[in-house]
Amino acid sequence: MMPHGADVREAALRGLAEATGNEPGIVAVSPGRVNLIGEHTDYNGGWVLPFAIDRHIALAAAPTSGPIRLHALDRGETVEFAPGDLPSPRRGHWSDYLVGMLAEFRAAALPVPAAEFAFAGDIPAGGGLSSSAALATAMGLALDGLAGTGLPRESIALMAQATEHHYAGVRCGIMDQYAVLLCREGRGLLLDCRTRAWRLVPIVTAGHRFLLCNSMVKHELSSSAYNDRRRECEEALDILRRDEPGLPDLRGCTPELLERNRSALGETRFRRARHQVGENARVMAAEAALKAGDMASLGTLLSASHASLAGDFEVSSPEQDFLVATALACEGVRGARMTGGGFGGNVIVLAAEAAAEAAAARLKEAYGKAFDVDPEILECAPADGARLDLERSPAPAS
Repeated sequence: MMPHGADVREAALRGLAEATGNEPGIVAVSPGRVNLIGEHTDYNGGWVLPFAIDRHIALAAAPTSGPIRLHALDRGETVEFAPGDLPSPRRGHWSDYLVGMLAEFRAAALPVPAAEFAFAGDIPAGGGLSSSAALATAMGLALDGLAGTGLPRESIALMAQATEHHYAGVRCGIMDQYAVLLCREGRGLLLDCRTRAWRLVPIVTAGHRFLLCNSMVKHELSSSAYNDRRRECEEALDILRRDEPGLPDLRGCTPELLERNRSALGETRFRRARHQVGENARVMAAEAALKAGDMASLGTLLSASHASLAGDFEVSSPEQDFLVATALACEGVRGARMTGGGFGGNVIVLAAEAAAEAAAARLKEAYGKAFDVDPEILECAPADGARLDLERSPAPAS
């Protein structure tokens, strides 16, 4: 059973002490995130609006004079190697996100402390809640704290993204890493993925609640489907640039440019690009709805996003489609959509406060009957981003 809440931090500290016999010098705690709206737009220069949630990975570290050891406490597994001999990527193994951050620090000519690391967490892996970004950014914060390098959080985010690319084999955008590092309680992060400019947006739900419904179907973003979507978007951009040279990214595409090139794009690439055009517009409309406290409009935008992700971008799953349809049939539900990379994972539901409990009960009952699986359903609200606790002074680097 995974620890939850504050227990995650204590589990990491206790686990490292038991594994090494040393008192930890530092502990980094990174949250998961829910993307409210703006899906698969981050690697196309688009807009996204995620928020951090109260589920975390905690990574404790203790300086050592011996080999580097990585302890996955939830799995009971350890990876060990000499400080000067980083392992090659294992593609899909949890250690990729830790070793990859060590490699990124080394590539940037930053000091890499010799240490032992242990982590525990309560973010469901493969649920689209960004457990991989939480793990990588926690490692980045821990390395930064141990070495005393004082890196900006944006720099750690870029290293964590590079770790996904180079070690995990996932060509992700920058949304997840920025979200877990920069979000604040009660606010979402409106991020311009073209310029990396960002601002915090108050999320006041005016008598409504967010429900997070886990389909219990794990997705694997390193699978070919995710990278295929990125390739299809790149191909669409290349074709559109023949008509409009200098088009920076698919966010810059207009409905008119898209329709004019429908034949050249072909149906699949046309639909991939159409999702980008519509989704970016929905993100900006969602910010306006939040500012106005217009939950009906926000819910409509969420549902329209899901329809586009399922139809045009084809990244939903039968289980997520079922959860969305069931939620929308419940009284008091304003909107619902899949969240995360897709192919399984979670659905976010916006429901009136008075109707949230009944909607959750209905989702559990209906999903259990349809798929013989008990979905995990929890309320979620915007939480603080990652934090670093120094237990003692930084250690010298190797």
